[in-house]
Amino acid sequence: MVLHILAVKENLMSNRSRNFIARHALMFLALVAFVTVPAFSRQSTASEVEILNTFATNNIVATEQFAFAAAGSQGIVVVDLATLTIANVVSPPAGTGTIDDLCLDGGLLFTLDGAGAGALSVFSIANPAEPTLVSGPVGAAVGPFAGVSASNGRVVVSGGTSLLSVRSYDDDGNLFGAVSSIDLGIGQPDVLVSDDGSTAYVSTDFAGLVNGQSFGITVIDISGIPTTVLDQIGIPGAGFSPGTSGPANFPIESALQGDVLFVAAGNGVSVIDVSNPASVQTITQIPLSTNPVNIDVFDDTLYVVGNSPSSTLTTIDISNLSSPVVETVVLPGNGSPLGVAATSTHVVVADDDLGVLVDQLFLLGDINRDGVVNLLDVEPFIALLSSSAFQAEADFNMDGQVNLLDIQPFVTLLGGG
Repeated sequence: MVLHILAVKENLMSNRSRNFIARHALMFLALVAFVTVPAFSRQSTASEVEILNTFATNNIVATEQFAFAAAGSQGIVVVDLATLTIANVVSPPAGTGTIDDLCLDGGLLFTLDGAGAGALSVFSIANPAEPTLVSGPVGAAVGPFAGVSASNGRVVVSGGTSLLSVRSYDDDGNLFGAVSSIDLGIGQPDVLVSDDGSTAYVSTDFAGLVNGQSFGITVIDISGIPTTVLDQIGIPGAGFSPGTSGPANFPIESALQGDVLFVAAGNGVSVIDVSNPASVQTITQIPLSTNPVNIDVFDDTLYVVGNSPSSTLTTIDISNLSSPVVETVVLPGNGSPLGVAATSTHVVVADDDLGVLVDQLFLLGDINRDGVVNLLDVEPFIALLSSSAFQAEADFNMDGQVNLLDIQPFVTLLGGG
């Protein structure tokens, strides 16, 4: 009973506090109504893409708050997306020389040294700004071009021109058990593990032709030992292309959403139905004006980077696959983008010449999300102040919260300052 009374009291105080904030914020912001307020709108352009550092990166992954880029001998570049700054650079683990590819599974970051004999390492990102080594490095077979992917207790190193290998790991990132290996052809430059950890989609340089093509995707069962092939599908136009990078990866990169696999290869994106892993089928192909080298998917949007004939970032609205909407911008700096990752608020790009590029997807202050910042955003802003909800458009001081500290920057923005 006492606990219940205390909980009710705390809730009442919380409600009173929020009401107080709402009333006073409304009075404060009402003053803005007497000022002539310009409207601000945003279209995504190359000029708004920010270059954060100057040494080469070639692959990248992201959470909502942080991005992690593979930077070769420099190690792992940690980017704070709230402040758009480099939070840390973590050197390669002792006994390894480079970080050439990486992937995420929840609070675990897997990295691959794709040079020399190769090595796989696992980091905890419980503190994202300070990745901590929890397992490895362990030897992993790699030849020229290789990638890594992990999910739900299974991690796969594609091996490049060497053998593909599969390992198990526990919830803390500890690697354990027997290693399963398989040779799929001339080379396996990259791999993507399904969310349930049972299946992997392997970019493959076939030893022969599949559907009349030399390159494509091999679907393998990784749920047990031995690893077995379920199906293969050739992709027209796939293969080596301008802008390839070693020792990790060459084009034929994949992203998965549900039962649909999106493969960036050749002159566009192949869309493949993988609902039956033993019989995968091409749904459609989306042509692009530039040669794609990497891809990610978030909600109903694909994000694709390419670097031939120019350095580009392409967004593809796939809410209607029969009529995808494609928009492409030329990236700044005349660089060489090789990796891309997307969150609800940012797109991050790994560039082999420039470093890490970041595009913020939202318009700061556009709280009602109508594409314009004006007085119509005041009421939803006040509603956010009096609730526990978070919306990135209202976090003006970029501290991860919407509170009283965001009021003055909002007023300044509305006033044209």
